[in-house]
Amino acid sequence: ARGGHTPPVAAGVSLIALAAVEGRRRVVDVLLQAGVPVDLFAAAAIGDAERVAALLRGNPALVHECTYDGKTALHFCRSTEVAEVLLSAGAEIDAVDDAGCTPLQWISNTGRYKAVCRYLIAQGAGADATDIFWACAYGDEAAVLRLLEMDGSLVHARRPAGAMTHRSWIGRTPLHEAAVRGETAVGRLLIDRGADVNATAGDNNITPLHLAACGGHREMVDLLVAASADRDVRDLSHDATPGEWARWWGHADLGGYLE
Repeated sequence: ARGGHTPPVAAGVSLIALAAVEGRRRVVDVLLQAGVPVDLFAAAAIGDAERVAALLRGNPALVHECTYDGKTALHFCRSTEVAEVLLSAGAEIDAVDDAGCTPLQWISNTGRYKAVCRYLIAQGAGADATDIFWACAYGDEAAVLRLLEMDGSLVHARRPAGAMTHRSWIGRTPLHEAAVRGETAVGRLLIDRGADVNATAGDNNITPLHLAACGGHREMVDLLVAASADRDVRDLSHDATPGEWARWWGHADLGGYLE
């Protein structure tokens, strides 16, 4: 049970929801045209507030239903309109999935949905920036500066395993967290304080430039390249350069620039 509610049997994740949360709108459109059913998670992911409201009118308990890995519809939300509907229907704003991530933390991971993140924070979502990794994730420049003034070595810190840490985030530096979300001001501060622009995360050899590229964050990419980030480094999971990552995630122009 989460937030005092006992959710129905855990649901799977539809193809539409998977495509939508990864920003694959063309795939979403093909699936919709093919008549693939749209459940609450998919409706939230594609930003269809009217459909979300209709589904909840038909079955209000759906707002507490979880996917197989503990995510609620609010985790899948990618628009402020959908977030408003879900919260009005009783969605738990700080519900945690099986990896310990709240909707705000999960949605903030790519940096593509800043308006939704700002809305959730304004509605009371927990955005504790006492941890330098989450301070970078939320773009809280003042908190990052305060933490670095207290302990300058934090610029080289590595995200440990633990609560609210997805396994793919373990080993990231603060600069990785800023890069993947396109938080350029925070990235500049970290680099000025000595952050290693070519630091690799975990066992996969993923650099901040890989993460900035996959998010399509051109300003962050420019910052890293200007600071001598290696454009030819290959990760160990896909044997791909940052430019190839950019192309894979649909940012062809950025991929061409990096290559």
